[in-house]
Amino acid sequence: MPSRWPLSRRKRLVDLLGSGVLLGLCALPLGALIVAVKLDSPGPAFFGQQRIGKQGKPFTLWKLRTLPHHPDAANDGFVPGRSLKPTRLGRHLRSTRLNELPQLVHVFLGQMSFVGPRPEVTRYLDVIESHTAEILQLRPGLTDEATLHYLDEEELLARSEDPERLYRETLLPHKLDLASHYLQHAGFITDSTLLLRTFQALLSRLLR
Repeated sequence: MPSRWPLSRRKRLVDLLGSGVLLGLCALPLGALIVAVKLDSPGPAFFGQQRIGKQGKPFTLWKLRTLPHHPDAANDGFVPGRSLKPTRLGRHLRSTRLNELPQLVHVFLGQMSFVGPRPEVTRYLDVIESHTAEILQLRPGLTDEATLHYLDEEELLARSEDPERLYRETLLPHKLDLASHYLQHAGFITDSTLLLRTFQALLSRLLR
């Protein structure tokens, strides 16, 4: 295992400063989105769910709510390809990933990083531990290679007759392979390239 893992102080400093600046810049837009979510459909503005963090420790991941409010959908309620339709606003928030904006707080607090494997729901811990357990040494991230590869993951799962099996047996193992490759090649250039590619991909969706 490379000696630079767990994450270097330099990467943490970038996460801390970068997320602090972005939270300041996004405060008004995020506030407007919170009001818009509340006006769009009944229920809370945020959706929290237990995810797997660094060293396998769970934490509550927060997003802007994009689905009709169902209290039993919290915690481990994630179901790949589930048929619940997003709200009118939620559809656009998901497409542009603006529902992920609250996760800048996780980066600021050190629960996440800008770049790293996306945090999975807790019920997939067994798959991670049996496949690529070493990635649990990383902080989960806002974006990674798998995020870019599966930008249309929801549509892919929705077309499957058994989305849970497809995710557990095919998509997740591939994501873990990509995360393992990142673990071996992580660095300033790799992270910068992934952030630039993510920005370009999301900008193209915003401009559609």
